[in-house]
Amino acid sequence: MAEQNIIVDISDYQTDVDFHEASKVVRGVIIKATQGLTKKQKHFDSRKKLAREAGLLVGSYHFGEMSDGRDQADFYLSVCEPANDELLVLDFEEWSIKKKPQPAMTLDQARDFVKRIHEVTGRWPGLYGGSYLKEQLGSTKDSVLSNCWLWIAQYGPKPKWPTATWPQLTMWQYTGDGVGPQPHDVAGIGNNIDRDIFRGSADELEAFWASGGVERPAPMKEISMPLFEDDQDAIGSPTNFFAAALDKLSSVEGGLRRDTPLFFPNGIQYIQFEVTVPNSVKLTVSASPPGTGVVSPSAGAPKSGPPEHVGAGGADDDPNAVAGQAASVDERNAINFGLDGQGDFPAGDKGLFIPDAKAPFSVGLDIEKAFAFLQDCMTSNPRVRYGYGKKIKPGQLPGKDFQSVDCSGLVRELVRRSTSLGSSFPDGSVVQHDWVRKMGFKKVDWEDGTSIDNIVRIAFLSPNDVSSGIGHVQLLYRDKTLESHGGVGPDSRTWSDLGYSKKMSVYRLTA
Repeated sequence: MAEQNIIVDISDYQTDVDFHEASKVVRGVIIKATQGLTKKQKHFDSRKKLAREAGLLVGSYHFGEMSDGRDQADFYLSVCEPANDELLVLDFEEWSIKKKPQPAMTLDQARDFVKRIHEVTGRWPGLYGGSYLKEQLGSTKDSVLSNCWLWIAQYGPKPKWPTATWPQLTMWQYTGDGVGPQPHDVAGIGNNIDRDIFRGSADELEAFWASGGVERPAPMKEISMPLFEDDQDAIGSPTNFFAAALDKLSSVEGGLRRDTPLFFPNGIQYIQFEVTVPNSVKLTVSASPPGTGVVSPSAGAPKSGPPEHVGAGGADDDPNAVAGQAASVDERNAINFGLDGQGDFPAGDKGLFIPDAKAPFSVGLDIEKAFAFLQDCMTSNPRVRYGYGKKIKPGQLPGKDFQSVDCSGLVRELVRRSTSLGSSFPDGSVVQHDWVRKMGFKKVDWEDGTSIDNIVRIAFLSPNDVSSGIGHVQLLYRDKTLESHGGVGPDSRTWSDLGYSKKMSVYRLTA
């Protein structure tokens, strides 16, 4: 069953739109109508009319804000005045004004919104979202939102979504602003626009749209895009991947040892390689971290499973091991690669191997805010503890809204609360390490981490260097850590006293 890459979504941001020209390659268009309680798109009415005249399937979407969900739904319906063959969509994501984060719609407000749409129209709208939606839902099933059809935004080789709520994905926005796999452009609308794939046949697309989103397509087993944007053939095996990877490693000078996730059609794979260019390249790939069944590139991936043994864990051994309790595959992947198993790479970051920053990078970080939140976690009632794969959703209160968190979940929240990066800083310690390398933060030696100065640092322990296969990440300030570690939880310890700290890679976050 072939997917249909013939849908675009637009807003007033696009100018000089020619739907007749676009209809040569596009079948459907979804137009932004409203935002919040009062904001209406200037060109919505005229574009809806022109799109229909050009023979296109038409839908609309509302961008949710933090205000009453039912009132937002009523405002949206009063503007879009939907016919029965028009798609209705709630856009559920974080947003900002001039890079200043604004209060985002909550899950309760989203539930109220979609229930009101159903009350008035008799049909459930689509729900559009990306990393914010994944963070909010986690691995839980939402009995209200599951009535909606899902439209996921993820600019990578294949989509990941909250399968507990939606076993089936209906639409995938695979590119926007020139990020993600090709193609990016549509004649008559513009370059680097939002393009979307419908997961179903051409006939299913017509039936889905004619019913206003009621007639859902049959489930598809797989969607995949080339791992490298410029490659014409999809890379579906380790052997093919390495052929492309070696081309991209050809410019490396000196020796290099890396471990990073791969995104094959069957899910996460671990890659290890030792490179001395141009002399030799040694590569291995596995579905699990080292020590749990590594295979050669040509052998195919083994079934993944938890480590056979996890030590007692301690400052000198394995910072995220919990005595007597092994992490499951899903929990380990959530710690290393993020809650959905793919890390939620920021737009434009494909998780490649070599940093592509052209200049040193740093951010402003309010260390007092970071320590204050850490202290709140340590003194909450109940005290926040360490939990395999546990994360913090934006705005949650320690002890009240969450009672446990892993290392990468805490560091992401510390960064989110004390810098301007917001949720662009990804989840998962391995993914965070890749992001820091690619952004160009200055790498320093272990001694630099012991400095008593006003620079904030971040340190990473590779999953390869611990028996549990669980990496670690922590912030450093004046030889003190800000971290969540196994058996304890959020904590601050003396960096130079930690035996494993000399295995960690250290970077300066602030100048």
